[in-house]
Amino acid sequence: TNHGFSGVTNFAPARVGADFAAAACAGGPRHIVMCHPGFVDDELIGLDPITSRRQAEFDQLMGLGFPAALWHPERIASGAPIAWGTAWSGTP
Repeated sequence: TNHGFSGVTNFAPARVGADFAAAACAGGPRHIVMCHPGFVDDELIGLDPITSRRQAEFDQLMGLGFPAALWHPERIASGAPIAWGTAWSGTP
């Protein structure tokens, strides 16, 4: 389970960097930052009123090299489930 939560914003696209920085500093040892990144296309524009924020969050995360920075526990080649009890050391 998480120990910390942040990420509630007013969806202003121009504040994405500041919002992520504030959320990252508010954490605990297993902190969750809520965001809603998305790749905006015509279909999403027709369905969602906050597309500019979604695209800004996506761009921010990709620009920070976020996928490479995520903690990924080791998996064995057979694809067996992760043994979370032994994979988690207490600090990602």
